[in-house]
Amino acid sequence: SLSDFGGLETEYMATFTPSGEGLKTIVIHQDTVSDAAGNGNGVSNTFEWTYDATSPTILIAASEDSVESGYVSNRSSIDLNFTVSENTNFQASQIECHGGSLYDFKSVGNNVYTATFLSSGANGLKSISVTSGTTSDLAGNKNIEPSNTFKWTLDDVAPYITVSCSEGYSGNFHSNHQNLTFTFMISENVIDFH
Repeated sequence: SLSDFGGLETEYMATFTPSGEGLKTIVIHQDTVSDAAGNGNGVSNTFEWTYDATSPTILIAASEDSVESGYVSNRSSIDLNFTVSENTNFQASQIECHGGSLYDFKSVGNNVYTATFLSSGANGLKSISVTSGTTSDLAGNKNIEPSNTFKWTLDDVAPYITVSCSEGYSGNFHSNHQNLTFTFMISENVIDFH
């Protein structure tokens, strides 16, 4: 709607307040106003603009559907997707990486970007995120909320197992016991020992 309409002779001004987001147009139709001689105006140019007050959002996920944030892997790299909710100035320099670096960052269309995260080599927790206020849409709205933080743990050290017996030591041990009790000490948590 228009408000604060005013002016005189050849220049008038008004404030346009949109009713919602999206494409807006302002046009003065033919024969809407006339001069002192009664001549009606021709149709004006159409002024178009898009009202956008929504902040963009960013979602980080692994390219593989079976891999979710929080997983543990012995692979030193992971392919990631960055999905942005709308057109923005999103770029690799806006992404925070802990425990490694991004390579081969590129747009693949529809506001989706891909990159490969390569571990710095050390085992442990890795994380990838985008902080708030780092990317802007075409209307200048910044991402108010940070992205999710994608986390994964690199573990490329194989577990080792030590077998011992409470009745004696390995090597030159002899026993007349039919049943011996063994202890299996594992260097880290395992998921399939039975």
